[in-house]
Amino acid sequence: MNARQWVGVAVVIVAVVGAYLLGSSRREGVYAPPTNESEFVSPPALESFVGFDPLEMDLGRQPWHSEIPFTATFANQTAQAVTIAAVRSPCGCMGLDRVAYTNRLVEPGTTMELDGVLEVGGRLGEQSVEIQVLLTTGAMHTAFLTYEGFATYTYSPESVSFEEVDLDDEASGQVKTVVFVSETAAIVGEPRTDARWLNAGVYEHESGQTEIALHVDKTCLPHGENVGRAFITTDDPWRPEFSLTVRATGVAALRPVPAHVFVRRGTKVSVRFVGRDGDSAPIMRINAESDTLRLGGSPDGLTVTVSVTADGGPRTSAVWVTDAKDRKTRFLVSVID
Repeated sequence: MNARQWVGVAVVIVAVVGAYLLGSSRREGVYAPPTNESEFVSPPALESFVGFDPLEMDLGRQPWHSEIPFTATFANQTAQAVTIAAVRSPCGCMGLDRVAYTNRLVEPGTTMELDGVLEVGGRLGEQSVEIQVLLTTGAMHTAFLTYEGFATYTYSPESVSFEEVDLDDEASGQVKTVVFVSETAAIVGEPRTDARWLNAGVYEHESGQTEIALHVDKTCLPHGENVGRAFITTDDPWRPEFSLTVRATGVAALRPVPAHVFVRRGTKVSVRFVGRDGDSAPIMRINAESDTLRLGGSPDGLTVTVSVTADGGPRTSAVWVTDAKDRKTRFLVSVID
């Protein structure tokens, strides 16, 4: 083989090796100069992000009715500034200073700290609430706050019904109880009620169980359906008081209509009486609990009139009535200013 032939072989070898190395560099991601202008590939652009970071914040287990402060981070990792148009929370359970963040400018490559307070309220179990940031561009960005709400005490049942209470029965009536359970809280003081006919007390058993006893005072229970509440005070820092709704329907052989009247001094009110079967009989005896009330009757004896004669009497008192069939009942009179 002469010298010219050796030169030709060498050129072929160089071309093959060069092509192989160029292909390998492209396969392995190594930059190689473009062979022509149409094959030029720009380096990848830097990643951009606008929104909450992180998107979800777990606040853990939180007691009911507590207030949990939090800080959410809103990031702008783009090359352009963004402007906050509004900050809000759809649940209505979050304290946010919306004015402080409105029209806030978030510069490129910076973050904004968004401070707020989550109000747990009575929401128990696994919960998720949203924070929303609206930009002036119209874009909406949402973050999620998750938590588990738990009760520091329980009471069962949460409401009590005595159903029908026979006002003609001289027995003292039944007592119903509500069980209070807590590892951290206790009932303090005596319960109070907003109805004259409802009595409440607290009893501690040797077993450690706490019961709230509810009793209906028949002498004060009006005829018909009645609703009262018992208020219980505890030493729990998050929910120091709770209430129990109590219902009782007074029934009797003789029913006053209305069962509770309101009278102002200088005025007069009337009450009529109806039996279980809709019949009426003349009233034979009337007795007022308060001596500041003046009692009268209609000519047919079927109606009782009430007026106020003097100040200083009880705000609410009872009037007892017996008709010609020896049926007894009473109605309540409240004196108003």
